[in-house]
Amino acid sequence: MSAIVEYDCIVVGAGIEGSATAYHLAKKKQRTLLLEQFGLPHTRGSSFGQSRLTRFSYRQKHYMQMMEEAFPLWSVLEKETKTTLFRNTQLLIIQKPPYNLLEGRKKQLMAFGKLHRELTHREVLQRCPGMRLTEDFRALLDECAGTLKANKALKGFQDEFKKRGGIIHDEEKVLSIIPGKIVTVCTTKNRYTSKSVVLTAGPWSSKILQPLGLSLPLETKSPSWMYRITYLLSWQIMEKIVFSRKFPHFLFFPLLN
Repeated sequence: MSAIVEYDCIVVGAGIEGSATAYHLAKKKQRTLLLEQFGLPHTRGSSFGQSRLTRFSYRQKHYMQMMEEAFPLWSVLEKETKTTLFRNTQLLIIQKPPYNLLEGRKKQLMAFGKLHRELTHREVLQRCPGMRLTEDFRALLDECAGTLKANKALKGFQDEFKKRGGIIHDEEKVLSIIPGKIVTVCTTKNRYTSKSVVLTAGPWSSKILQPLGLSLPLETKSPSWMYRITYLLSWQIMEKIVFSRKFPHFLFFPLLN
């Protein structure tokens, strides 16, 4: 192993959380190293993919407060990278009685003054004629929600991080972290020292934390998604309904539960 290198902060894991963290540290003039065990870009973990949903409609107040701060930052990154990262497609939230999840989101959207609209099942069918809903369904339209271009956003954070003097080492797995006033990070290629470490390694975090006496109940979960169902609906209808640029994302709580 070669000589020790000292940093203000080492970020372990170059997914969207790690890359965004490293980017903001570099903006604060912190000498930062971003470590990634796989070669970049890669298809491992939850940060890979063309698109992700982003929204204001949460039941929890602290999430709404976070989104108040996070949403404008996408515009900042778009200006820095000269790349469009967010598209306002809106989000359609659908639920059967007792409407508790729907009402919770409506309450927070009203409290934070965010554009939204309540829809009856008939209004939903007028907007989305491919859906089949019974009369007891209600819907809420989050008009601020939309799609993030995930791969481009991830690359944007990493590129801007490097422009500000940040260093990225991919294909370099962290083997251990030795705590202290100065933290030592041992990898498959080197040993580094830093004033602090930020761990954003997702499901791989447990392997790093266990030797430190930390056992977190981390669990990998798969989201629901949809494919083109050509045997149920004609291709033309599916293209018009599901893949129109104006069609909103939707959360269908009976399916998610």
